[in-house]
Amino acid sequence: MAATLAPLLAILLLHGLAAGERAAGRHDLLVATARAGTRLWLLRAGPRIALLSVALLLPLAVGSALEGTAGAVALVAAALVTAHLLFWALLCRWLDRDGATPPPTQLMQGVGAWLLLAVVAPAAIAAVAERRHPLPEGAAILMAQREAVNAAWDLPKETTMRAFVASHPEWVDFAEVRRPFEWKWYFAFQQVGDETAATLSQAHRDGRAARARTAATLAWLAPPAALERQLEALAGTDATAALAYEAAVRDFHASLRQWYYPRLFRDLPYAADELAQCPTFTPPPE
Repeated sequence: MAATLAPLLAILLLHGLAAGERAAGRHDLLVATARAGTRLWLLRAGPRIALLSVALLLPLAVGSALEGTAGAVALVAAALVTAHLLFWALLCRWLDRDGATPPPTQLMQGVGAWLLLAVVAPAAIAAVAERRHPLPEGAAILMAQREAVNAAWDLPKETTMRAFVASHPEWVDFAEVRRPFEWKWYFAFQQVGDETAATLSQAHRDGRAARARTAATLAWLAPPAALERQLEALAGTDATAALAYEAAVRDFHASLRQWYYPRLFRDLPYAADELAQCPTFTPPPE
């Protein structure tokens, strides 16, 4: 809303203010009375900008209070939204600088600028980032992992366990599988499947991070795209935060393996009170 629709509302409210006064025959008198065209424009535009700012910032303030957002974060978000509105207000003032361009023409120019900066430019930035940093498809990663897991059912258990202990040598003395089915063998080939897709998965993460960096660099060419990225960063919903969350999930998975593997490979009995010591997931700090 603040990044995409608010600029359009600002253009609709602020276009042709001076030109409208000229068309009504009041422009020269008002300028002579106010002694400055800019002051006249501010008298017309100021209340509209203020009301639009309130309409945008009031929901932000209410939502921040309900969610317990830190005051500093809410203030930074409010400052970013206000600066964005001022940019579009200044653009409208520039289009209306001499009061000679008819309001409909100014509206078309403003909407054209909005389409370029708020629609075309963000799409172009995303296209450039994707083209510059290709990455493996998620389906390819999933298929590589599942094919390795499904194939393990038909492989000799010794083959699977050799692949497992190659990356987990601490369990080489406990890797023998004597029965048709053992849980350590089952979880071993699940881990081997993950490791089979690890290169593709890492390339996917690296590509996403590179795309995010490229998009962040180019976003400053389009104020709506820059505002959206800044607000996402404040909210912890940008690509960097997503990658950090995924890293925390992988760390949690690794801690679970470290906790369960001794019980699986040494065939230790489980005690109910031990489950309380099982690792729990901790999200990354915002």
